[in-house]
Amino acid sequence: MRRMTTLTTAATLSVGLLIATPTAGAETGSTTSQLPLSCRAVPSAFAGPQDNYVPPIDVTVTSPDIVSIGEEFTVDVHMDIPDNPGGGSNGPAKLKDVSRIKMDLALPEGVEFLGAEIDGETPGANLRGFSVLRVNESGRPDPAGGFLRLVSPDNATIGNGPNSSTSRTGGVTAPAVNGTVRLGFPDFTLRLRAETEGTKAFGVRTAGAASTYGDNRNFLTFLPRLKATFITIWAPTSCSPRINPSSAVVPAASNLRTVTVIDDTPLIKPVLTVDAPGTVVAGEPASFSAHIDPENADGTVSFLVEEPGGDISDVYTTTGTASTDLTFAKPGTTALRVIFNPGQPGTFDIAATTTRITVSPRATDLTFSLPDSVESGESVTATAEVPADAVGDIEFSIAGQTISAPVIGGRASAPFTFSDDDGGIQRASARFIPGSDSVYAPVEKSRRFTVLVRAYPTEPTTTAPTLSTSTAPTTTALPTTKPSIPSTTATPSTTAVPTTTRTATTTTAPSTTATTTTTTAVPTVTGTTAPSTTTKMTSTTVPTTTTTPSTTVTTTTTTAAPTSTSTPTSTTKPEQPSESGFFALLRRLFALVQQLLGAFFSPLHFR
Repeated sequence: MRRMTTLTTAATLSVGLLIATPTAGAETGSTTSQLPLSCRAVPSAFAGPQDNYVPPIDVTVTSPDIVSIGEEFTVDVHMDIPDNPGGGSNGPAKLKDVSRIKMDLALPEGVEFLGAEIDGETPGANLRGFSVLRVNESGRPDPAGGFLRLVSPDNATIGNGPNSSTSRTGGVTAPAVNGTVRLGFPDFTLRLRAETEGTKAFGVRTAGAASTYGDNRNFLTFLPRLKATFITIWAPTSCSPRINPSSAVVPAASNLRTVTVIDDTPLIKPVLTVDAPGTVVAGEPASFSAHIDPENADGTVSFLVEEPGGDISDVYTTTGTASTDLTFAKPGTTALRVIFNPGQPGTFDIAATTTRITVSPRATDLTFSLPDSVESGESVTATAEVPADAVGDIEFSIAGQTISAPVIGGRASAPFTFSDDDGGIQRASARFIPGSDSVYAPVEKSRRFTVLVRAYPTEPTTTAPTLSTSTAPTTTALPTTKPSIPSTTATPSTTAVPTTTRTATTTTAPSTTATTTTTTAVPTVTGTTAPSTTTKMTSTTVPTTTTTPSTTVTTTTTTAAPTSTSTPTSTTKPEQPSESGFFALLRRLFALVQQLLGAFFSPLHFR
């Protein structure tokens, strides 16, 4: 998809470049690089210098990998051309056009410039009138100059040239449409010839003063013209390949594509092999070795990590083996290009090979903190720590609750509160989820902890004891039956023993029967006076006496009243009776005894 390049104000520029599809033969390749752009515009009125950052652009350069000394070759530069215009100007001034557009490329030493071809039919290109000039450091045309300038034939620029101006339209011009200018660069091809052997790097102009931010010797410059009500505003603009105004120029800008030039007279073509680990870790050095056969092929082995700002290492060898440590910046798959440049060009040929390296994310050291136990209803904080430069989130999963928290400065935390239903041993885990640009791998740690259910206080309960005492003596009078004998019976008076009943909880042994009865002793006296019958609380004795003319039989049957055990039951300790109640009970018992004694002795009184 083509990206749009628009200029909406004096300080707003966006240049896009297209990733081209290589169409060259087997020995031709393409290299695509991303370049950030930081631009400074200096308006002639209304405002001071203005800085603007343009998102990274893609630059694709296509060329042969290897050429021989004296061989002619081409380098193609393909730019991303915008498809649609952007928005209009904002503010009191309206953009009218952009002119004096130029772009400088660095020409490697040992390479002769033969000419250039501009593709005027490039789809979407709206900039016309470009040519390619060879210029020197001051921007003047020079057959020995070190720069190739894409500019108008008259070399019209805002500076760094003999035809420069910051207040006059000139050179290649792009008119504004509804206050917007679209910069669509055409494709162009450089025709070159290799003069000396070695590795030739092609890139934009960044050497010397061109690396200074806001300098008119920056590789890309142009002149916007804005129109206010009564004034024309000129805003000469300079752009350099850097992330922001205070940062350095990115290394990739000067190394968009390399071509190796060899002497075409070598007798031996060495075989180059590379020993590389199957996987390396992002951000950590890894060891690589290159082997040359034959071993006496001395020279320099260059290791190049093909990523923006990639690691480069040159190792000289006389033993056929070269080793170095390289660092890969991001996880993924990255190409490692290894090139052997012989120290004896007349004997050995150059050799090169490319190896794909798998870069794995860095292992993440995760620390997970949570109390061993927590009481229900209490709020606790779960904490996880990862390396300070880690980017991503921590997902906490604790007792069925899941909370995600962002990692800030290597730390993330989340609060948790547990209910009584969570009581017991629970599982807790913390999982690091890396961000899209993170070099760290996902990792998870888990543990167990205990949720203690809170003990709630209860109101004390007091139960008044019920004391029940039953004294139920049972007296059974068993008379003895004899044949009827005429007798004179004197019926003695009978006194019934009163029954006393007290309410209590009574525990009765299996052989004990507790009942409430009225005991009546009725002695039978035949021919004599019956003795008195006495009934006591614990036993009853009922004598029966029978007198006949010839025989006197006395049968005594004694029935012992069962012993009753009264055990009060209470959920709490019963209250002791007060002293007045206790003595009142004694008095009642004493009165009862008196009544019993009176009932016992009353029949014995003689009239």
